[in-house]
Amino acid sequence: MSTNVKNWTVEDVTKFLVGLQLEALVGGFRTNAVNGKDLLELSDEDFTIDLKCTHIQVRKIRKALEELAPGLQIASLPSSAAPSTDKNPLPAQCPTGKPFIKPAFRPEVIEEYKSLRSIIADFEGQQVQAAAAATRQHLQQLAAQQRPGHERARAAEAAQAEAQKKVEKLDHWYPGKIILGKSHQEEKHHEREESLKAAVAATRQAEKQAAQIDFELAAVQNEANALTAKVNQLGQARSSRAALVDRIFSDPGWASDPTLSTLRATIQDLERKAIEACSHTDTYKRARDILLSSRNKINQAVGALRRTRMMGFFEMGMDLGSPFRRPAGGLMMDIGEMMMIEQANELIKSAAQDFMAAKQLLPALPFQNEAVVNSARMGVFVSMLAPGFFGNVMQQMMIQKSMETVKQMENGVQQCLDWGQRNLDAFTMDVNQLRATEAAKQAEMVEYQHSQLDAAAGTFGGEMSLRQ
Repeated sequence: MSTNVKNWTVEDVTKFLVGLQLEALVGGFRTNAVNGKDLLELSDEDFTIDLKCTHIQVRKIRKALEELAPGLQIASLPSSAAPSTDKNPLPAQCPTGKPFIKPAFRPEVIEEYKSLRSIIADFEGQQVQAAAAATRQHLQQLAAQQRPGHERARAAEAAQAEAQKKVEKLDHWYPGKIILGKSHQEEKHHEREESLKAAVAATRQAEKQAAQIDFELAAVQNEANALTAKVNQLGQARSSRAALVDRIFSDPGWASDPTLSTLRATIQDLERKAIEACSHTDTYKRARDILLSSRNKINQAVGALRRTRMMGFFEMGMDLGSPFRRPAGGLMMDIGEMMMIEQANELIKSAAQDFMAAKQLLPALPFQNEAVVNSARMGVFVSMLAPGFFGNVMQQMMIQKSMETVKQMENGVQQCLDWGQRNLDAFTMDVNQLRATEAAKQAEMVEYQHSQLDAAAGTFGGEMSLRQ
């Protein structure tokens, strides 16, 4: 493609957009017959309103044009469309044209702000959130040990009870006492007494360990409850401070603050663009789901056809002429095969309907073979459902044509899925970038507001921890 952008045709512009993975914009550019000369003269309103581009896409297009042919005269992107990343933007002029005079803060408001700031600083200094998270993890570990510990204690108690029974059994008379003699009985009694002592010791040890886990678990639970309460207090203090700051700076006197005005306008613009980009992602997700349904139906249809004897012979390249003319009991399609072909036919029709639904959502889908889609919507295997035998050359050609249509449809749907996923990924990236920039601008505005209050309070306004 030529680097002389002014001489580009509409088709050249289309190829340029596809090379930037902006296929979603092709339809609008084609509809408006945008050529190379038009592309260089498009304003931001032309891009965003008439051609439905996001501001990120506009910057991407202009950057690519500049890299393609340095020195080109390209319309510049105004600051309203491309929010500045400068930490200290130049103040805008007040709407009244007069110098901005900061409103005075009421003393009780400053005292409330200082009190909340002190509470927040205290909790943040204790790192209550990190401590609470660590305590919860420790609590989970102890809870996992508690049940096995009690099970070991119960097992030890059962073993002790069994050892006690064996000792008591020796105290009862039985013939072996006379036959084996007194010394044997004394030895056996000593052995069982020792076993009982060991069982008692094991029980005490298991119970001690279980009790230790219970005690530690209760202590850690109390600690976790205390830390959770502090985390909640920290959250409440932050919410109260945020509400206080919003209330203070909603005063009409701050409406003409050039810094706040610029930040608020930028945040609103970013929010609008993010909502717009989200609407694109939603559309692509709906279209993707519909196309996935279409692909699945095509796969089911092909699977049903492959189970028929007719398709088995066709795929092996055998002549269907004479076998299909054999009397009943030969290779004539039976009722089961007719049902499978009918099922495949309905699935293909439904898949084509799904594709058309996806195309209504995304008119720029790359698969544009309307003849294939219309043939599928009517039922590509309808001729096979007619009564009679299948066996002449014409019928073989019809079968082959039907299978080719299905294959084209399958390839087209997959092509659209791949195309849609690329665009969905691009729009998702746009949303993430816009949200991140918006969050940064929100933080910048909060930092500015806090700096004004900190300065009024006459204290250390530069500590970042106080602005989180």
